[in-house]
Amino acid sequence: MIYDQSYIVMDAEETTITGGHFRLDSPGTLVVEVKGVYGKLTLQVLDSTVSVEVECEPPTATPTNTATHTATATATFTPSNTPTFTPTLTPSNTATSTLTFTPSPTPQPALRFTGQCVDQVVTFTVSNSGGGMFANETYTIEKSVGTTIEIAATGTIRLAEGGSVTVPFGDADGTYTIGISGRGRSAPVVCLKPTATHTLTPTFTRTPSFTPTRTPSNTPSPTQAPSSTPLPTRTPTNTLIPSRTPTQTMVPASATGASKLITLEVAPPRLNIDSGHLLIAVQGTDLEKVKYYQLTLMRQDFTLVYEQTVESVPSEDLEFTYNTNTLPRGSYHLFVVGLDENKQQITDRVRVVMDVDRDPLPTASRTPTNTRTALPSRTPTRTAVAAEATVVVISATPAEDVSAVAAAPTETQTPPPTGTTAPDTAPTVAPLALTLTAIKKIPTITPTLTPSPVAPDPQTGWFEQSITYLLFVRSFRDTNEDGIGDLKGVIEGLPYLQSLGVRTIWLMPVFEGPTYHGYAVTDYLRVNPRYGTNEDLRNVFRAAHALGMRVLLDLTVNHTSSQHPYFLDALGKPTSRYSDYYSWLDDEHTSYETFGGYRDLPKLNYDSPAVRQWMIDIATYWLDPDRDGRFNDGVDGYRLDAARFVPVDFFPELRAALVKVNPTVTLLGEVWAESTLIDDYLQPNGIFAAFDFPSQNILVGNHDAVGGGVVNGQGNLALLPITMMGMDLILDQGEVLGRFVGNHDTNRIMSVVGGDLKRARAAAVWLLTAPGSPVLYYGDEIGMKGVKGGGPAYDEYRREPLDWYQAETGDGMTSWFKPGDRSNRPNDGVSVEEQDQNSESLLNLYRELGALRNRSAALQTGDTHYVMKDVGSLYVMRRWSRDELIVVVINFGNQPSVIANIGALSSLSDRTYNSAPEVLFRQDAILSAAGELQVPTAGYAVIRFTIR
Repeated sequence: MIYDQSYIVMDAEETTITGGHFRLDSPGTLVVEVKGVYGKLTLQVLDSTVSVEVECEPPTATPTNTATHTATATATFTPSNTPTFTPTLTPSNTATSTLTFTPSPTPQPALRFTGQCVDQVVTFTVSNSGGGMFANETYTIEKSVGTTIEIAATGTIRLAEGGSVTVPFGDADGTYTIGISGRGRSAPVVCLKPTATHTLTPTFTRTPSFTPTRTPSNTPSPTQAPSSTPLPTRTPTNTLIPSRTPTQTMVPASATGASKLITLEVAPPRLNIDSGHLLIAVQGTDLEKVKYYQLTLMRQDFTLVYEQTVESVPSEDLEFTYNTNTLPRGSYHLFVVGLDENKQQITDRVRVVMDVDRDPLPTASRTPTNTRTALPSRTPTRTAVAAEATVVVISATPAEDVSAVAAAPTETQTPPPTGTTAPDTAPTVAPLALTLTAIKKIPTITPTLTPSPVAPDPQTGWFEQSITYLLFVRSFRDTNEDGIGDLKGVIEGLPYLQSLGVRTIWLMPVFEGPTYHGYAVTDYLRVNPRYGTNEDLRNVFRAAHALGMRVLLDLTVNHTSSQHPYFLDALGKPTSRYSDYYSWLDDEHTSYETFGGYRDLPKLNYDSPAVRQWMIDIATYWLDPDRDGRFNDGVDGYRLDAARFVPVDFFPELRAALVKVNPTVTLLGEVWAESTLIDDYLQPNGIFAAFDFPSQNILVGNHDAVGGGVVNGQGNLALLPITMMGMDLILDQGEVLGRFVGNHDTNRIMSVVGGDLKRARAAAVWLLTAPGSPVLYYGDEIGMKGVKGGGPAYDEYRREPLDWYQAETGDGMTSWFKPGDRSNRPNDGVSVEEQDQNSESLLNLYRELGALRNRSAALQTGDTHYVMKDVGSLYVMRRWSRDELIVVVINFGNQPSVIANIGALSSLSDRTYNSAPEVLFRQDAILSAAGELQVPTAGYAVIRFTIR
């Protein structure tokens, strides 16, 4: 079964005439008609290097009836059961004249999928609101267990209005997805086998020998009811919080032949006062078969604290060697599982929630975790390099009293329960002038190429013409010396971002929540106190707008924190006013759907009109927080986290509501999927922009691995331009792709290329010349490294503090995560300070490329053509506007390559540019006087032609 194949048809000059997608459930034939075009035509299947050519001659006679010349290229595909296939293409070289009839439009289905798992049965409901009769639509339900995919059920379904299909999922956990042939696919539904319910909540009490100073915002809510549903063993493919990598592979009992798991019960854990060791008593049936027990201790955010396997001790308490006296106060998850002699899982996994309400006991060799030495204040010793940050003065009109507006719900919105924080509000005051003064010094230089900006489209086109900078506030700049970046630090760093040519800033989540990364939100209308206040965030908007920059906020639309007041109110209480806000799996509202299987990320229920209106109200609020009709202190748009798991029909509602308030707003969706699903979310009036995950995957390979991808010369190098071309074809007018080499969920590009600076520079050239909107991950501009850790820290290693200074200390430097095994160290050449004045540095390459893009209409909004013939291992792209043509040549391969005549690329079908090339950038590439371009491995050249 082949779900997503893309094709294009090109003329003799390799200009794309048409393209699209097709789906093959069995061996079949694809027929593409190209009307009114003569000469050589090429049909290219994008996931294959095979193509078929057809020579079309004009008709020799004109038919009596009105006719249209049609060239037909027929390709027969025989899919196999293997992940890859080689199509057998049979060209039809006959040019025919055919009468053209235009039938009345056939109603198309507007399908919506919902799925749930109850009593070991997965049920998918398919609704059709698009009209038309679809009496026998073929469906296929796939089941994924680990890396194995199998067909769970197939059949037909009637879609005049809708229908449902069910299939049992048996004993083994699995993930199910339904696909309607040629109509689309559902989001995956995770199904878990039933397990025993445990409600043990032991508490450790011990008098501390010192009185700590603590920040209460990080303490779990005392009203939170522990969830007792075990964490699934499945590793999610797209996770936003650290996922635990076990020290050994545990195979479910069903995989080893057992009919069912042995029942396991865990008594409340006890503490050995003398040693602080953890004592566990277990009960259950057939425990004599258990040879080992594995204990896993995790923090509330499911970050691994400790893991150990011990041999079974019958009728005795299990004692684990972890010293619990070192645990800071908070809530912890304790998982216990039994293993057989082969250390394969044979019991169910039991979770007990432990609350520790005392601080760690100090030891002679340990400094209390909440005692902190102030960071030294340091100004760089260089005097010629440091420059004062810009002082921005912004006039502000009186702010109306919006306390009632912010707290009051709309007619369809339910008010928050007691304890929900209302947003910061400003009292009515006389007119004033707000002065934002950045007093600390940031290393910065004037880029070699002074930008001559192209005026951005006043409406939504501004995002396409922007370089976007993904900024993790916690790691950017610290202004109060607590080691954590803050919003005032963002303002302080704006001149640095300007030096990179950045016009749009994407802030990772800034709202209140219990996790370091911010993707588990407890209050969407309040800024995380560690970052500042609501007024600080509004000042970020004001300062950025005063400098001609825009700001995107990360909005978590798929789920909330399990500590959100709405969830706590509804957990175990079906009569709660918020009972339909979440997706429950039982009538008692104790079991619920989650994001990625993480129990602290309950999934919102978008079948509820109240949830849809709630999210719309949140997004609308930040567009104009003071409701004065001006947007200088509001956000410019949103990056929609985990958008692919939200029903696609919600986004037109969201877009319509936001555009009604601010017509220039944009929505950038994280749809981590294949092109067809991305296209679904980019439907007319859906999201404005989406990330190009398929091309990024071809470029760098597995996002959790290093050394792969085209950037390292691995795989079929032609797939990069082919995939980019296919992604460009899904766009309609006004839609944009966000292109990137890495982000907060992937390994950093410098680690992916194994520290090879030349390949990292080549990746920078690809990013900042590609069509779409380039998204730059903070720190990549100086070559910071970062690979997902193996525990207890995971994505933290990919989100380390931005290195401002050679010594990793100084004014503004954050220090929240600096373990001994981190990737970035002092005096390693990877800092703003060390690269600032080096004209050959990676930092200054990014600055110069940014300046070029900001002054080049061809690179911002020009037409694009990928050269595919006679270029060897080279990536060759042409982009042009009315006045210039830019040719980008990058050798991602492992052998030198040559373009015999670069001047030949300066001619297009409708114009000719100056044949004398101007080399703007090059790395080891040599251009001869005769126009021959020699490009060694990891070399590149950016060449400009101007129009005659």
